[in-house]
Amino acid sequence: MSKRSDEYDYAGHFRAIREQERLVLAADEITWREKYETPARPVDALLYLGCHVMVTGHLAVEVTSVLDRIGLDYEAVGGMQFCCGIVHHSHGASEAADRISSATVERMRSYGAKTLIMWCPSCDLQFEEVIVPALVSDLGMQITHATQFLADRASELPFVAPVTSRVALHTHVGHRRQERDAQACLSLLSAIPGIEVVGTVSSPSLGYDCVTPEGLRNLPAQRDQLLDDARALGADTVVTLYHSCHRQWCAAQTDDLRVRNYISLVAESLGCGADDRYMRLRHANSADEIVNVSEDQWRSHGWTPERAGKVAETNFPGVAAAHNAKKQR
Repeated sequence: MSKRSDEYDYAGHFRAIREQERLVLAADEITWREKYETPARPVDALLYLGCHVMVTGHLAVEVTSVLDRIGLDYEAVGGMQFCCGIVHHSHGASEAADRISSATVERMRSYGAKTLIMWCPSCDLQFEEVIVPALVSDLGMQITHATQFLADRASELPFVAPVTSRVALHTHVGHRRQERDAQACLSLLSAIPGIEVVGTVSSPSLGYDCVTPEGLRNLPAQRDQLLDDARALGADTVVTLYHSCHRQWCAAQTDDLRVRNYISLVAESLGCGADDRYMRLRHANSADEIVNVSEDQWRSHGWTPERAGKVAETNFPGVAAAHNAKKQR
């Protein structure tokens, strides 16, 4: 059960996101808007990244790069000033959540976009089940998930290189929204030159993504079986559908079975892939190694080695333990 509204550390929650973002992204790589400014002109589409994707920042870099490649007239927004309110809502702070959601909706509307491209599954849930039914009578934009938006344009994507891989898509079942996203993702993956989709791996006990309470509770016991299922299908790569799942699956990558997000495969084939630095941090042997491999990123934000070390220890407390456990297997 989650903590009550008056017990939950909201400041610490969002601080952890910002800190991890600065370990994986240099300042000049953050091309989306994290601080709201009045738009200079209307755009055709608004890419809504949410907050937690910043932890796996390469995914935000890749999805914006993909939209750049197809020549979309869009703006991308994310971070605390564009929070959907689900963190407060899920901890019972409904009034605060409504204020946060309403402020974000007004900022979104100011871009004059016709289409709202959702990246985050939690934001998608909050908009579909709370914001649109209860707070706004007309959002003024058509909502579509990034998988569907790209799948609808798969035949127009200017692929430049094959990505030779046999992939199993990790999906979430029992939820209409997630099953819709999975079908769109399968269609998109099938359009990438060199990709062979060998099947899907899923468990109904994981909720709508891997960081729901049931997902966090059940994934440790389920993941090894799902990895075995992927190997049995002949996959060399498990593809994650959501950034939240990607965070939870990174530690499971092995020499014979890679873990990649679908947008990384799209971006690679379009010639605009980015380095999965979060994967490197999850596979580091110590906090010192995290500080060393992320130095270019944290220095660009004006951090000292001492601060980077403290952030690494705070946000990756299990790195050394996980590494030692892996060696003992």
